[in-house]
Amino acid sequence: YASVAGTSFAAPHVAGAMGLLLSAQPTRTIADIESALTQSAQDLGALGPDNDNGSGLLDVAGAYAWLGQNQVPCTDSDGDGYCAEADGPTLQDCNDSLASVHPGGVEVKHDGIDQDCNGYDLTIDIIAANYVVSSQTLTVEATTSLGKDGGLELAGYGSMQWNRKKGKWALSVGSVLQDPATVTVLGPEGEESAATTVDTGGGSGGGGNGGGKGKNK
Repeated sequence: YASVAGTSFAAPHVAGAMGLLLSAQPTRTIADIESALTQSAQDLGALGPDNDNGSGLLDVAGAYAWLGQNQVPCTDSDGDGYCAEADGPTLQDCNDSLASVHPGGVEVKHDGIDQDCNGYDLTIDIIAANYVVSSQTLTVEATTSLGKDGGLELAGYGSMQWNRKKGKWALSVGSVLQDPATVTVLGPEGEESAATTVDTGGGSGGGGNGGGKGKNK
């Protein structure tokens, strides 16, 4: 036996423990194994998980016993690692017949399918994202099939305003010191990102190039 420290030792130690548990209980999910290891570990250092000792000292035999005592049903017909049961050991899979559909799944916009199980198809479109250098103003416009119920926000800047006549959400923010390069719009259905366009014109500075009006998009 040897006493060692550091994540370079902890990671293979935990990986080996997971391998042992999966060989004994091959139908259990990764979430099951993680729960078994953390729930059975001997707490060290500060009370509860901490940055020095994680969840504590592994007890593989205790983790195996925990699995035996917590036989939670899990139907995973599509093999995506998520259970169909609402009270299962994972977040509930909203469609257990499609492996591409599960909590945390990658959304495909405007396909009518809720890939990430959040209750919505992703329909957010950023139709404008413009940064004006001279006024240090960022203007973003976006649409969503939810219309006025979209509740869109511009990440890092706040809530966008709904324009009923134009059928879009918009927000203009001043005193933005530099082009953010990309913007992200958030809503209940998910998020969408887009690159900004930069307007370098509109100023009236001096110089040999006659004021330097122009656009760089």
